[in-house]
Amino acid sequence: MKIARLGPGCVVKETLIEASADLSAVNFTIGTESEPAKYGAAIAGPAANGAKIVYPPLARKLDANARAEDVFLFPSAAIAGAGAVRTTLRASHR
Repeated sequence: MKIARLGPGCVVKETLIEASADLSAVNFTIGTESEPAKYGAAIAGPAANGAKIVYPPLARKLDANARAEDVFLFPSAAIAGAGAVRTTLRASHR
């Protein structure tokens, strides 16, 4: 699922995932279609109602984007139809 569009010169600072259902059995990566783990390596989802998972930026991706790109949240399995998932991506421009 698409979570953001970053403009040229942007750097991802962190990504927050919140869920109203247990997603601990699902691993998530954050990245682009061509590089699914560009901004976040696989990590288990939130374990409890209202829990939050914070992805710090990967050290290798602290350089600013040369061009605009779409950022996606990639689940390793289907997410239950009940409940909600909210993502917040924080970025800055260099």
